[in-house]
Amino acid sequence: MYIMGVLNKSLLEEDMNWKEFQEQSRLTEKEYRNVSNKLAHVGSFAYWPKPESNSTPLGRYKSAAEDLIVDSEHFSAHLEPCLNKSVILLGLNFGVPAAIKAKINAVHHDSAKILEIWQSMNYMSNQYGKKYGQKSLNHRNLQMRHDYIHGAYMTDFFKYPLDDTKFVATGLPTSTAAELFKEYKGASRRELVSHNADGLVHELVDILEVPRHFVIVSMHTSLKPKYIQKAIKERFAHAGHQVEIIDSMPHYQARKTKEEFKEAYKSVNTQIAAYVSAW
Repeated sequence: MYIMGVLNKSLLEEDMNWKEFQEQSRLTEKEYRNVSNKLAHVGSFAYWPKPESNSTPLGRYKSAAEDLIVDSEHFSAHLEPCLNKSVILLGLNFGVPAAIKAKINAVHHDSAKILEIWQSMNYMSNQYGKKYGQKSLNHRNLQMRHDYIHGAYMTDFFKYPLDDTKFVATGLPTSTAAELFKEYKGASRRELVSHNADGLVHELVDILEVPRHFVIVSMHTSLKPKYIQKAIKERFAHAGHQVEIIDSMPHYQARKTKEEFKEAYKSVNTQIAAYVSAW
């Protein structure tokens, strides 16, 4: 009886933590509009709606993440209960085909034209490879008591060139991480890290309006170096926010089976739950 009582108490506390998490994490329509107006070309949410019919705004493909640009009625009915701003899935930078990169290079520093190109490629759609994101992040069938990852905000870290002082997010597109780091070495890389940490604070605090405590889940091993995570934590601390960084989520194109992705998903979800219980 005592063991059962302890178990029930533990589950009750877990449910209370989950309820508090939902209350502080729920995205308002104002915040959603801020994101869609300013970050639609770089951000989205880990949300894969189930298609209802071919005519629904979010239901054309089963495996792809549709553009999450919807009207107020659809937001209230479908997105508001699912999206959360307390968990951030953080990729490295834009991975782009050579043709897109050529278009970007052709317009040089014209921010408006660059944004048009990005929006033609991503417009509040899941930038994590569509079908690849489906395989690595869409695990609604795991029968977990609480899923802290579903609906999380997704963005990339390196997306603000040093001359992007207004944090428009004109991008630092490369085909691979090695290509990015080959261009920025030593002091210039650290300067780039500092600038993008500042940009991330602007994105998450000023636009998304994350709560005081939140979690970043790193989606790339190149974000593990201590100086990168230190820069991120220090910038958010200066802005009055405490962020925990979790490194154990594999890249969406990692050579892993769906079962391995599921295990990683459950592991990260458990780590987030532990952080939430301490908030």
